[in-house]
Amino acid sequence: ESGRNTLIGQIMNSDAQGRAQIALGGKEVGIEYFFWNEEDRFTLFQDINGELQAGEFVISEDYKEANGGEQFAEFSGTTALTSKAGYTAVYPSPSTVTDNEVRLEVQREVDFTTAITDAQKAEVWKNYFRNNMFMAASGTLSESGRNYVQFNHLTSLARITYINQTGSEQQINGVSLKGQNLGFYMNYDLVNNRESRSGSFPDFIFTTKGLKVADKDTVDIYIFFFPKAIEKTDLEISIMQSTGNKTLTLPWNDILVANGNNESFRAGYRYWFNVTDTESGLNWTKNMAEGGWIVFENKELSNALYEVLGNYKVLMTAEGYAKITEEQVNSTYQLDFSNITCELSSLDGIEKFKNLSTLKCNGL
Repeated sequence: ESGRNTLIGQIMNSDAQGRAQIALGGKEVGIEYFFWNEEDRFTLFQDINGELQAGEFVISEDYKEANGGEQFAEFSGTTALTSKAGYTAVYPSPSTVTDNEVRLEVQREVDFTTAITDAQKAEVWKNYFRNNMFMAASGTLSESGRNYVQFNHLTSLARITYINQTGSEQQINGVSLKGQNLGFYMNYDLVNNRESRSGSFPDFIFTTKGLKVADKDTVDIYIFFFPKAIEKTDLEISIMQSTGNKTLTLPWNDILVANGNNESFRAGYRYWFNVTDTESGLNWTKNMAEGGWIVFENKELSNALYEVLGNYKVLMTAEGYAKITEEQVNSTYQLDFSNITCELSSLDGIEKFKNLSTLKCNGL
């Protein structure tokens, strides 16, 4: 247990919404957030005299999200750190190491069979993020005894916002992306701190077992993949349903982020596809424009929206206001406040949901 007193800190942003989280994306494509969770683990491989020694580190059991200010997620490990040793850190913890390499493979199925409430569905996605947002860090351990690990993303994220306007409930069995080489596994070289080889295929099928979407409802489907160099070809997206697959084509120049004179998928970026399902087929809109946010300056309504829609759709500002993307606001057709636990005495600001058709609220 000698390593239990060895702590590694992950630096956090100082603003209230930035604590204990890692940003995914950039100004060009918006930001998604992933919170460190109690008992999250990563493996740190130290290069000791030319040999790799692995130790697992876990977030401190007494770590709690704090209210503002600079915060640090501290990790304690089962192996003592060696000063001036080179290291590679991999998150989440890989299960096996072969010839100084780890195989990182993204999950291609999520199961909503027993997830009934919105909170339970959010927990499914939370665990999916935890297990598939692969990151790596490398450097040299300092002599001071406190080291800060800066992780870099290895995966990209496709976010499919599915809007049901068919007039009936739809069972979504999965999403298929076709037309680009999207990688679902990577072999990572722990000595040279880089990808050694990976698998990529023109068809990337992601299964959502037991996912049902009511009429006029919206769900977000998240797909992690390892980005690969690609040609300028369109991306075909299929929504796999119990009644058959519905397919549409997304032009390459509408979905990619510029990288110098080339266009490609990039690690650490989010690509957001809005797909509307109608009786006549699928429609889609381009990625959300930068700055497309709506702020609700009613704190009670803000708390209610956060409770009902969840942290994947609602960000809270330092002032306690809900901040929701314009795309999300415009694609919200029903809100049910009848079972919320927070106080709600005013609906000022609800008019910003221009397409709201159903509102349930007791006592107002």
